Amino acid sequence: MASLPFFLCALLTFSSISFHGISAVNFEVINLNPQHAGAIKFEKIIGGVPFTKKLMAQINQYIWSNILKQNTAADQKPHTTVTLFIKDFIGGEAITWGDNYKYINVSAVYLRDYNGPMELKWEFISLLHHEMTHVFQWNGEGKTPIPLVEGIADYTILKANYFPPGFMKPGAGDKWDQGYDYTARFLEYCDGLVPDFVAKLNKMMRKTYDVSFFKNITGKPVEKLWADYKAKYAKKAVEEIQGPIEKSNLVIKELVKENDEEKERLNGVIAGLLAKKEKDKVDKDVMLNRMSQIEAMLTAMVQR
Repeated sequence: MASLPFFLCALLTFSSISFHGISAVNFEVINLNPQHAGAIKFEKIIGGVPFTKKLMAQINQYIWSNILKQNTAADQKPHTTVTLFIKDFIGGEAITWGDNYKYINVSAVYLRDYNGPMELKWEFISLLHHEMTHVFQWNGEGKTPIPLVEGIADYTILKANYFPPGFMKPGAGDKWDQGYDYTARFLEYCDGLVPDFVAKLNKMMRKTYDVSFFKNITGKPVEKLWADYKAKYAKKAVEEIQGPIEKSNLVIKELVKENDEEKERLNGVIAGLLAKKEKDKVDKDVMLNRMSQIEAMLTAMVQR
């Protein structure tokens, strides 16, 4: 019996250790306006507090494992608690704020009025992937440009396959730091050049930020990376256009060939008809000549 308290203590200690080091995060969810129509949707359609707490823990592990590759507590932000509020506010879908304790406000107004292409629960999961990335990513202690911060958050929903139908296609955008899905697609390209690019960039941004980080990781300045990225997808776009054009040309050639064959057949038919007409004309002339001869013979007989 004396060993039981030690066993329970060890069990509790083990349960507080995440799969990625001794950095257990507590998740709290509070519905501040339960009578609000959006808050009611949160409970009835999304799954309410129990579902959201479980979802936050799952997304936390996904971000550590697959996006930021933070496998030890030393690499991770030292958050002990992340609190999500369902709150009646206007001005956005959600906002993440706070310092040691991170807070996420999800707009009950947005949940109430959402009328997008996906189901509300899917949209909520996508939204939390984005906001939870802000909770755990480094931002150079405020020095990282906001478009890049948002681009990394959208990179998470891209890799998690929770990006909406209107998400930008590869190659879109006028500049690499256009933000959100534009930048997410560019980061995806960089990650294709250097595996774990986003994780490496995030690690370098722990205390500060400099655009030279792109060159440090890839060997190319960000301007060159962007130019290569645009060139790659411009070429692909041309190929995508040329493909249907070449196919159309083949169809046209086939139609022309078929048309030539049909034209030749029709010419044969016309020639046959003309030949028959000529023959009929000859036959008619012979018949008229014969009739003239008969008529002459009859006239001679009458005169006798």
